[in-house]
Amino acid sequence: MVTTTWSALIGGSAPIAGPAALTIGTFDGIHLGHREILRQLKVRAEHLGRGGGHAASCVVLTFRQHPRAVLTGRHPGNLTTQRQRHAQFAAVGVTHLVMIDFSAGFSRLTGREFVAALCSGMALQTLVVGGDFRCGRGRDTDVSELQRLLAPAGVRVEAVPPVIAGGSAVSSTRIRAAVRDGDFALTQDMMGRPFEVDLRPAGSGMDSRGITLAELGIPGERAFAVAVDLLEQVLPKPGSYSVSAVFPDGAPVSTVAEVTADQISAALPERIREIPAALRFHRRLERRLPGGIQATSSIQEK
Repeated sequence: MVTTTWSALIGGSAPIAGPAALTIGTFDGIHLGHREILRQLKVRAEHLGRGGGHAASCVVLTFRQHPRAVLTGRHPGNLTTQRQRHAQFAAVGVTHLVMIDFSAGFSRLTGREFVAALCSGMALQTLVVGGDFRCGRGRDTDVSELQRLLAPAGVRVEAVPPVIAGGSAVSSTRIRAAVRDGDFALTQDMMGRPFEVDLRPAGSGMDSRGITLAELGIPGERAFAVAVDLLEQVLPKPGSYSVSAVFPDGAPVSTVAEVTADQISAALPERIREIPAALRFHRRLERRLPGGIQATSSIQEK
């Protein structure tokens, strides 16, 4: 998967060659609704490749930061880190990922200006978006307007209906609420996979100031604690949770994690000396880790 930026795309330094099928969105969580959009995007790209005799690009245009966080300074929290999103995009067959560094200047582009810039950076043939998609200054351009703007260029615009789970449309907002409530069964129903907290903040390796090792007073067990201000994702409310510690090379380890306002901590067998890459949350528990987590020394992530 080739990753580039919006500036490079429209500036001509990183054009996408050949026919392109494109989708646009924040894609926070890569939930089942997003997956259906990506599935249809992949189908359209394959169709373009067969029809034109050239491999077609499967392109995702998304944001490095959530636009709401940039415009208002407030955002309820991400469901996925950049690392997790990139891995999910690559897994479903995206060939090109274009990252927008959202800014006040970008927000002033009208839908017409945005579409014109898009078409300057690729041979756009098909645009696949959610049915409620809007873009442009003040969200001035909906799917119908996109169809009108792109029809003269022969670009097909397709709107994908929402995926329903639990009687309502799957959305990142619903998933954030489920995570905060500790309802990880509903979270998994909407995401199509368990919710994982990435313990490796994007762009900055974790250091000894944010990870501590603690003695629990239980033979054969230790615990690690990670400061929540190092993490990028929405977290469940304080409490104890059944989780799996996920390691890059090795089977997940079942354990109990405790979430507080300041940190996430979890017990691990004493033989494990590395910090997990992620914690996979399963359900909320009533009991708490014995004695809490008190830092006794610092360790580096391997």
